[in-house]
Amino acid sequence: KYRGARTRKQTLSVKSRQQASHTSKQVLVEVLETKSITGKEVTTVIEEEGPTWMTKLVNYMKEGTLPADENEARKIRLKARQYELMDGIFYKRSFLTLWLRCVGPLQVEYVIKEIHEGSCSMHTGPRSVVAKAIRLGYFWPTMHRDAQDIIRKCNDCQVHRPVARHPQQHLTPITALWPFYKWGIDIAGPFPEGPRKVKFLIVAMDYFTKWIEAKAVAMITGG
Repeated sequence: KYRGARTRKQTLSVKSRQQASHTSKQVLVEVLETKSITGKEVTTVIEEEGPTWMTKLVNYMKEGTLPADENEARKIRLKARQYELMDGIFYKRSFLTLWLRCVGPLQVEYVIKEIHEGSCSMHTGPRSVVAKAIRLGYFWPTMHRDAQDIIRKCNDCQVHRPVARHPQQHLTPITALWPFYKWGIDIAGPFPEGPRKVKFLIVAMDYFTKWIEAKAVAMITGG
């Protein structure tokens, strides 16, 4: 049996070598002269309209112009130490990362939406969006507020976000004069209509004696 099995294995190995002898061992590479997909041209340059939060600082660093108000001029001189103008682009110094490129309101909206709703986004919260914007090298003074305002308007987040389970108003503690000196009140219904169109019950129960009182009403109104 052993010799027969060994002979059969040798025969199969010889056949496999004979069948693969006609194939080439070269790796064929095909060079495509044209692209298989068409790319989309995306323009990311957004021109700001009108003055922004950077205008006074840029004017001071370019031309040395300052406002007439001494307090305002002093603030601009102090702020200018944290910024730098290189090749016409305004940057902010950063101690933990590289230079942060300063952006205006129109660019802010594009950056936040691209991080929050873009192709590689996860619809994260404002804090994560701001942290990623800083890692990507962007800065503007109202980062957290703008991220929160824009993310609140995201339709997908409004539809798919978890439902809040906490009450909208703060809970009010109730102090009892002695233990179990409290009544619990609840509304039950609607039930099938009865006489005088009543279909709701206002139920009250004494926590100590477990005494229950109920009142049938036709409708429930808040006040």
